[in-house]
Amino acid sequence: MNYLVFDCVLNKSYITLVKGEQMVSKIIESDEKNYHSVYLVAEIQKIMQENALNFKELDFIATDIGPASFTGIRTGLCIAKTLASEANLPLVPISAVEILSCALPDRLCTVFEDARRGNYIYYNPECENEPKLILKSEAAELAKNCKMKIVCDTNCYNYFLGEGVETINYEANNFPIGEILARLAHKKFKSGADFSYTNTKPLYVQTPPVFQK
Repeated sequence: MNYLVFDCVLNKSYITLVKGEQMVSKIIESDEKNYHSVYLVAEIQKIMQENALNFKELDFIATDIGPASFTGIRTGLCIAKTLASEANLPLVPISAVEILSCALPDRLCTVFEDARRGNYIYYNPECENEPKLILKSEAAELAKNCKMKIVCDTNCYNYFLGEGVETINYEANNFPIGEILARLAHKKFKSGADFSYTNTKPLYVQTPPVFQK
């Protein structure tokens, strides 16, 4: 099975190409001039060329649909839908919180992300099907009562540190995000569900700023 997965929603852009039994990954970081997602299309083309595959030879594409960076969500989903449409491929949606909840190989984790505007994204994979938007003021109590390991971004990590809550900062660790996304996407694709690219929608937990009056 051949498939391409990518994520430009989190702190970097992650690309993984699976060709049969071979898995190849790339990480793109922001530089002084541009946000990392600017380079996504060029790097996708490069990884396909380096592995002598064209898009019509893929079985499916998968991408991170959020929640997190609004720019990253829109960019990644637009690229994924364009590629899936042109090659007539299924598009498998994976949420950012699903990926981060699988950051540790031996257990599921609770996830917190800073949603800005005084809000946090909260996801407990044992209790919730979808991430929730909570007030920052609620987060510390939830975290203190959490029995699971907590994975979060840098802003949440610093806040919880001040509250005496132990967490794992995914941005400060080299978690194999691309490979985790690839495993989740393969499992979801094998479920046999309908993954038409026309049905794939972004996962927002609050209204993007551009839509606010």
